[in-house]
Amino acid sequence: MRDIVLEAFSTTSNETSLTDHLLECIKEYRQCCSSLPLSEMSSEICDIFAKLAYDLRKLAVRGIFLRAQLTIETLQIKERWDVDLTDTDGGITKLPLLYEDIIADSFILCEDQVFPRTAIEKPLFDSDELQERFPEWSGIGMISFIAVSQRLADQIEHTVQRAHNQDESSNEYQQSWIDSGVNNLRSSGQNIISQARGLLLVLNNIEWVACHANYRLLNLYKSLGYVSVDRLQATLDEAWDEGRKNICSRYVKLRSEWLCLPLQSYLSNLLPSERYTSTKKQDDIYIINGIQSSLQEVLANLSHIYSELILLIGLKSIQSSSPYRTNSSNETNDKKPICSISIQEIFHQIIQYLIQNIHDRLIERNISDWSQLAQLQLTLDLNAIKLILPNYLFTNESNKLLNTICSCYKIKISPVFNYLGSEESQHLSKLLEKERSKMRLLINGLTTLQSPRRESMVTG
Repeated sequence: MRDIVLEAFSTTSNETSLTDHLLECIKEYRQCCSSLPLSEMSSEICDIFAKLAYDLRKLAVRGIFLRAQLTIETLQIKERWDVDLTDTDGGITKLPLLYEDIIADSFILCEDQVFPRTAIEKPLFDSDELQERFPEWSGIGMISFIAVSQRLADQIEHTVQRAHNQDESSNEYQQSWIDSGVNNLRSSGQNIISQARGLLLVLNNIEWVACHANYRLLNLYKSLGYVSVDRLQATLDEAWDEGRKNICSRYVKLRSEWLCLPLQSYLSNLLPSERYTSTKKQDDIYIINGIQSSLQEVLANLSHIYSELILLIGLKSIQSSSPYRTNSSNETNDKKPICSISIQEIFHQIIQYLIQNIHDRLIERNISDWSQLAQLQLTLDLNAIKLILPNYLFTNESNKLLNTICSCYKIKISPVFNYLGSEESQHLSKLLEKERSKMRLLINGLTTLQSPRRESMVTG
């Protein structure tokens, strides 16, 4: 009888109908078992009945979470990301709620399959092995949310407008990335600003699920009596940590490429340049009236990235360095996760990308080709980067790259430029203070990001 029953389900190809049939079969099987004189039967027959109960319920539980996984993976998601942040279509913000409902329904549906309902059933339906494997099966269904989020990030990246066949230094290439007007959107591409926001909204979804949905689901899991909640939580923590790192890395790459685009013209404006070679006096330092415009644009655009991160991720990412906070109860499972996204870490990677970009453009240049004014302009620019941006945003690698550039061009980082001539040092010091004053709002904003260091969320 056991072989015939199992063979019938092994020939069913449709997973959804298989699960429905299994649940009905288990219901009928329970009714049959409750009418049998189990106490009068031999242990061999009871063992066969218990094995059949285990096999049917194992298939049913796996089927329930497979169906949950397939349902989550087919949820409707947005393919276009408008500049409007309200997400009126609900393509992102409803996704975590739908996920939570699907998994909660699955937990409740599995309750009947995992536990015996009556004392008569207990000898046949009380299975330690089934309970021990339950965290594994439920975890597979739950981490499918990360796969959905990564697929959504893939769609966002594929719709970003890039002129792949254009020269990076061409105006067309730069405009295709910088211009935020709808008239510049191709039919097959979206604007990078809205797409970057789309990635942040996906990241926010991942974080919201970790802090709220999964927290409630784990409490439901425990309240229903399922075992090894710590093992399931460890599985989810690992999957969500990898998911955060993946989406953060995509955002950093997208935003850093956009941020560094103005630097395409940086070298050409220094060497050779009419600005520094056609002056009446070769040492007329007053032709330098501030940091170069392309670098000024880069630094100014950092304020856009800062505002975007604060708006969509929030200050909650700055206010704690601990991945969990403990509620009033002292129980371990009453620890509620808090935001694990670190805006500070994101900026670490963006600043490092910026310094790396400048390093790669400058490091192989022959200093003998540079005019004295061009070298002074570079001196002002590098000092502005290091002295205007808060020091804690520079990683050890960023400082190493910056020191390599300074060593190559015999530049020192000093707010008073005391290693230069009197007139040069006074002029550059005034310009540096002027630039610092112009960017005071950016400086004040970035200063609020300072918090204890955490493990980097962004992979290289």
